[in-house]
Amino acid sequence: MTDTVMMGDVASAEGDDLHLSPILSAALVELRENGYHGTSVRKIVTRAGLTLPSLYYHYGNKEGVLVALLNIAMDDLLNKLRKVLDDPSSKDPVVRLRWIVRSTVLHVTQRQDLASLHREFRFLERAAVAPYLERRHEVDDMLVEVLNDGNRTGQFHITDMEYTKLAVLGMAQGIADWYRPNGADSPSTIADRYEALTLRLVGADPTD
Repeated sequence: MTDTVMMGDVASAEGDDLHLSPILSAALVELRENGYHGTSVRKIVTRAGLTLPSLYYHYGNKEGVLVALLNIAMDDLLNKLRKVLDDPSSKDPVVRLRWIVRSTVLHVTQRQDLASLHREFRFLERAAVAPYLERRHEVDDMLVEVLNDGNRTGQFHITDMEYTKLAVLGMAQGIADWYRPNGADSPSTIADRYEALTLRLVGADPTD
């Protein structure tokens, strides 16, 4: 296998399986265990069983590695959201809000290591993180569009759109801090509960 294939950001993705390159897989473990400042490029390549020139060639530096992981995480979430929101079977804002919340919760629980990296973007240079921020804004826009639709139809009763958006996304993203795969509740159960919490937050009828 060539270095180019080995170092690609994502080697392959089948169904819900996301296969990262050796360097990104190693970096994900190091970043989760030690944080951005506690992780070094030498630790990453040592864990990956590769050399420093391999990392520098494909990612430039530690910042480039984190950017690659952040973009992969956001692309994974965006793909999930686009899949459900592009479904023509329902344009009902309540249904679509449920889909957004469920997709986000499942992303955070199934990709917990990646989802927990989102807080690390604050350490990056603005130019480097710009593509990642564009992806985050796209997620924001998807949610706000559904929330506005619900207000227009009278199914939601939102007086502060910005704070409601932040609350919905913040609740779901915060799951990465406490979720345990061997915990009492499955990802699906957590998603059910967060759907209900979100519907109460926006003033919707939870029986819709």
